[in-house]
Amino acid sequence: RIVEITKGLEHPWGMAFLPDGRVLITERPGRLRLVENGRLVPQPISGLPNIIAQGQSGLLDVALHPHFAENQLVYIAYTSARSRGISTDVARGKLSGNRLEGVEVLFRGNQGTTTGRNYGWPVITYGVNYGIGTSIGIGTHQEGMEQPLYYWDPSIAPSGMTFYTGNQFPSWRGNLFVGALRGQILVRLSLEGKDVIAEERLLENQVGRIRDVRQGPDGFLYLLTDARNGALLRLEPAASK
Repeated sequence: RIVEITKGLEHPWGMAFLPDGRVLITERPGRLRLVENGRLVPQPISGLPNIIAQGQSGLLDVALHPHFAENQLVYIAYTSARSRGISTDVARGKLSGNRLEGVEVLFRGNQGTTTGRNYGWPVITYGVNYGIGTSIGIGTHQEGMEQPLYYWDPSIAPSGMTFYTGNQFPSWRGNLFVGALRGQILVRLSLEGKDVIAEERLLENQVGRIRDVRQGPDGFLYLLTDARNGALLRLEPAASK
């Protein structure tokens, strides 16, 4: 079953669970929000760097330092304006009350492959141009470029992914969950090693475009819906109260 925790989020993108039970949520227009005791705190967190939000760009993901309890460091991914266009940046700052302090940019760059294996984009892909459906690159295969382990054609517009390791859904432990925008579904993938051996589609057309999926510290699955009035949802077993 689906439980609505809060709504009123403008195109939420990513979330991170704080040790004290609060939840950090990014909104694509450039706001970092807090959910406390199931309530969206009205005032966004201040101190963020300059963020440019247009189209699908803006404030994207958020993550905590592994030792957040000791250092209170929060990492954010976002887009900023540069002389040659838009750049995707990563920055971090210390969460102090309702403000990020000492924000520093750690990474600033454009898309591309410099080392390791070449996964093809934008030369080969199974996808098409967003919104208009035209072809990208030369096709789906080229020597020296890696193939995906799994893909959807037509695309479900996957967005957000997490491995489930909790105890609330014992039969799903070890499964991979993927949110979908175009498909408006939550996909559950069963794996054997690197191979996907089964796919189940959940919540089809029930909650809207699923932007992110994360496992909470309580072992439930949490979803963000991508909408002007987006929501934070919790997926529970039907018997939970």
